[in-house]
Amino acid sequence: MKRGADFTRAWSWCPFFCSERGVRWSRALPGQFRGFLAAGGVHNRANSPPKPTIPQPNVHPCAPAAARGCTTVPTPCRNRPFPGLARTLMHQQDLPGPVACITVPTPCRNRLFPGLARTLMHHRPPAHAQPCQLTTQTDHPAAKRAPLCTAPAAPEPRSAPIMAAMATHLDHIVIAAPDLNELVSRFTELTGITPVEGGRHNTGSANALVPLSQPAGSYIELIGPDPEAEKLTEDNFALASSTSTEPRVAAWCVRPDDLDDFAADRKVEEMSRETPQGTTLKWRLIKPTPGVDYAPEPFAIDWQDSDHPSAVEEPLARVVKLTVQGAELPGDLAEETAAVVEAREGEPYLELVLDTPMGEVNLKDI
Repeated sequence: MKRGADFTRAWSWCPFFCSERGVRWSRALPGQFRGFLAAGGVHNRANSPPKPTIPQPNVHPCAPAAARGCTTVPTPCRNRPFPGLARTLMHQQDLPGPVACITVPTPCRNRLFPGLARTLMHHRPPAHAQPCQLTTQTDHPAAKRAPLCTAPAAPEPRSAPIMAAMATHLDHIVIAAPDLNELVSRFTELTGITPVEGGRHNTGSANALVPLSQPAGSYIELIGPDPEAEKLTEDNFALASSTSTEPRVAAWCVRPDDLDDFAADRKVEEMSRETPQGTTLKWRLIKPTPGVDYAPEPFAIDWQDSDHPSAVEEPLARVVKLTVQGAELPGDLAEETAAVVEAREGEPYLELVLDTPMGEVNLKDI
């Protein structure tokens, strides 16, 4: 029989090859012809299957209901003399819609025609597959083995939400002087801005505030001994120990997104002050280095639920440049803060240039 014979002609060989005699005879055949027998297996004449329905080729076994028919798949067995016999089969299915299948070859067994379905591709699913809901309409026994098809493709896993990077923002810049009232007057004369009264600290100091438009949410704190307090109880910004009689840019404060992380092994303290309006502001603070005229390493604050001092009035000034000499800058400065803060080597010193209604002014001239 020539290669490519149709299924009907191939079936006419069954009476002979299904017998024990035919099998013994087949062992003497060349290897190519024996491959045909190896694909099917021994089956006696009494149990030979009925002649199968002529299949409709080239219809995928997981095709939608509209494409009813039989599937045509390649066989994993080689050296078949009748490739048309093994390459057509047999499942007429009724599926709710197009479902992709995964096919894998199964080993050929020593059965002749009843095992034909076993030589074709059994549909084996991946781990997430579900059985197809199918209806078989064929007279071939092997067609009762319903293939498994993949479930609808699982959606791609969502990437974890991207968290905003933690950053450190400029909160305020401290200008200290031994006399707060004189400091306020000199600042107004130099910049054309009248500072807003801030309040009193329980350490014996008082302050006045100058909101800044840039960096947003920052301000200048003018600080000195409280005229109504008996004495200073802490030497923050060297208010108690400095020999200087002139105002100076004494320190700068940052506002990290996570104060505890920023603190590392430094102590975080709870602090508060009364406002002129009678409210109490509370915050958490990493205190500045006490007793130094210039503190280039920033201290840090967390205002918690308190109103931020920069909101006391509309800002009339912005930072042009804050020069920090004698310390390294925090590595996670926010972009707007990093744009105006510059580090420089040398002895501890701070210098502040503002853009004000009077133009650019350097606070060393105050």
